Amino acid sequence: MFHPVRRASTAPRGRHGTIVLLVAILVLTMVAGAVVPAPRRALAASATTTTALNLRSGPGTSYPVLRVMPQGATVTVDGDPQNGFYRTVYAGTEGWASSSFLSLGGGGGGGATTGTATTTTSLNLRAGAGTGYSVLRVMPAGSTVTLTGQQANGFVSVTYQGTAGWAASQYLTSGGTSGGDDGGGNTGSTGACADAEERAFLGLINDYRAANGLPRLQLSASLSGAADYHSVDMANKNYFSHTLANGVTWLQNIANFGYTYNTYQGENIAAGNQSASATFDQWRNSPSHNATMLNPNFTAIGIGRAYNGNATYDWYWTTTFGGYVDAALTC
Repeated sequence: MFHPVRRASTAPRGRHGTIVLLVAILVLTMVAGAVVPAPRRALAASATTTTALNLRSGPGTSYPVLRVMPQGATVTVDGDPQNGFYRTVYAGTEGWASSSFLSLGGGGGGGATTGTATTTTSLNLRAGAGTGYSVLRVMPAGSTVTLTGQQANGFVSVTYQGTAGWAASQYLTSGGTSGGDDGGGNTGSTGACADAEERAFLGLINDYRAANGLPRLQLSASLSGAADYHSVDMANKNYFSHTLANGVTWLQNIANFGYTYNTYQGENIAAGNQSASATFDQWRNSPSHNATMLNPNFTAIGIGRAYNGNATYDWYWTTTFGGYVDAALTC
């Protein structure tokens, strides 16, 4: 069951198991890139999360989320990273967490990196070490940058064609560097990689669109990054809104992950269900959300879900839509 909804203004009600929905659509916007960092050197020690971070059941984003660890949480990490993930214990729960968003105590991962590197995809050059900083310019895939020796939050300081800024290390392949982290380059998976339920939802919506004579949607890396971030933010900070907790709008959140093309854009959010099928039914049974899923102007989609057992609705889902297919999500 679910509560009635209205476009872009529904206030959630109830406790666990309650289902809530919101939808937002906008026409014509613009800019580009996608982010998410890379692994550090192995340590058996304490660490601190640098952002809200999923604790997963295995070393990869395809594994289920056990819980969401808040920014600044103290965790214990042990052993070598696997696929860019450390075995992690948080508040008695053991799982795996992305090394990109862990600040390791007692050394390791702090050595400066210098030399040159190459972008492995279209990549934002930002004013600071994080996706909250403004985009200075977009560096095309294959661009050569100069590493200037600073690292923070999975970003490295670089210079590109005379412009100094910060770039996500996940999307840089180092060449001839010194003092860098082990396992460099783009070997890790991005935080926006779709898990099994998210991919199941992609199948459901595409079958639904095909049955209604509409083209299938392509899974976009940048839209998926935005969707994943929004869902994690809602779960971790226990709210339900198209506007993020820090005041960033859903549209700006999409732009922050590099999807800034002059095209149709939209977003659906839902809460209260774990599975793709139940969430799909939530949106299909709501006229405004259903219209978003069947909008013929959309060709690309991002899908993200997150879990926090301490939040009002446990599970939070976000789907973001666009009318231009950019870089596909390949993981």
